[in-house]
Amino acid sequence: MISINLKSILFFLIFINVIINYVSSNNNNNQLVQDDLEKQLKSYNSKNALFDNLSLNDIILNDIAHAPVRKPGPKGPIRKPGPKRPIRKPGPKGPIRKPGPKKPIRKPGPKKPIKKPIRKPGPKKPIKKPIKKPGPKRPIKIKPGPKPIKPIVKPKPKTTTQAPEEPEEPEGPEEPEGPEGPEEPEGPEGPEEPEGPEEPEGPAGPEEPEGPEEPRDDDDGVDEEDERD
Repeated sequence: MISINLKSILFFLIFINVIINYVSSNNNNNQLVQDDLEKQLKSYNSKNALFDNLSLNDIILNDIAHAPVRKPGPKGPIRKPGPKRPIRKPGPKGPIRKPGPKKPIRKPGPKKPIKKPIRKPGPKKPIKKPIKKPGPKRPIKIKPGPKPIKPIVKPKPKTTTQAPEEPEEPEGPEEPEGPEGPEEPEGPEGPEEPEGPEEPEGPAGPEEPEGPEEPRDDDDGVDEEDERD
């Protein structure tokens, strides 16, 4: 405990001593500066002893009043104007040029007919045909057999004497036709192919006007004048 107290006391004393030395050195420096200023003032006052009681404005005015006046130097020679340039007179006029013969006015010729370029059709696009798939096959139809021919009976002429009628031959039984198989529906048709672009037809020529119709005579063959009579 005692050693700690001694150290703290010593540190405090050293700190105070440093502060005292710093203050004393500043005072000495201030005194030196003041001494230098006093010496400068004394030297200035000794040189300018006349202007001790004058203000700055008075000193400036005094300097201006006693300044040496500058005299103008000798004037240079006066420059005389030189000779004037001669006025240029216009020369003799040349002969008046007469206008020559006028060129004939060119009349415009007949205009060329504007030929419109004939528009040729471009290459046609290839038509892609759809691939048709084979549909179901149709059944084979059985054709019926030949039909029996019926005999044609001609009417006999009527007579007074009736002959005994001949008995007609009995016709054979008709053969029945074979049963037809049921018709199956046809396969689905493919999509219709798109037609190519129609080529534009050439410009039709102007229609020729028909002549005046001729007056038709009546079917009776009688003229109008005859009818009036």
